[in-house]
Amino acid sequence: MTVTVDAQRLAPNHPLGSEAQATPHYQAELIAPASPTPTPQAHVAATVPVIFSNLARSTTRNLDRGEPLYLQGEVADSTYVVEAGLVALSLAARPDRERIIGLAGPGDLVGALTVSQGEYLESAHALSQGVAVRTVPVDELTDTSTTSGAEVNAAMSRAAGEHLARLTNLLEDSETPVPTRVARTFLRLGDRFGQSIDDGAVASGVDRGSLRRRVRLTLPLTHETIANMVGAARETTTSTIEQMRRSGLVHGTRGRYVIDVDGLADYANEAATAS
Repeated sequence: MTVTVDAQRLAPNHPLGSEAQATPHYQAELIAPASPTPTPQAHVAATVPVIFSNLARSTTRNLDRGEPLYLQGEVADSTYVVEAGLVALSLAARPDRERIIGLAGPGDLVGALTVSQGEYLESAHALSQGVAVRTVPVDELTDTSTTSGAEVNAAMSRAAGEHLARLTNLLEDSETPVPTRVARTFLRLGDRFGQSIDDGAVASGVDRGSLRRRVRLTLPLTHETIANMVGAARETTTSTIEQMRRSGLVHGTRGRYVIDVDGLADYANEAATAS
């Protein structure tokens, strides 16, 4: 059946904050009424801003949509904690086009991920309105003798691992067709920013294992943004998303989606195998 999904029922740490809460209702095809639950990655990220807010020399900076935070190759003198909004990380792979390698939301660390990094490895700019980041000078991160220092060190290590995973995914995806890349991009965004949907059937006694896992994803993602994330032309990306929509794997549009997690995973594997 068709139900109205209320965008105001987002998790408190959603990257769009009040901007997302002001988003109008939209239609999505679901099998039953649903209630959203933040994914595990969102829960972990929610603790990070609290850790870094206690550092004496940290300051908060606000960015408008499109405003750069730092540029690839600049001296990496600060770590940034995203406190609100969405930040795009990109590489200058080609002079005429950026390649977005990932998105960072509340609780994510970007910029200098080690004290001896030297230069920023990518560029970062605000993808949404209302972006707020906490700036932490790298020399503020050297003291690990206290409890807060140990927590900061652990958060930095986790962020460095996540950055390595992004680059590994980028390399692996480069050998796959566009449909696989688009499907995997939706799945990864769902893992980080989505809200799991419990379709209510479990409460009615239906075996959880027989249900399709669905995730609600509300982000300012245009087809152009997704195309820059997968390294494909916008027209090809749009055609792929339309095919997913016709297959019932993706519902909604204009940055407000409900995705079929299991279906997209199967779709990505089948497309990769067939290429």
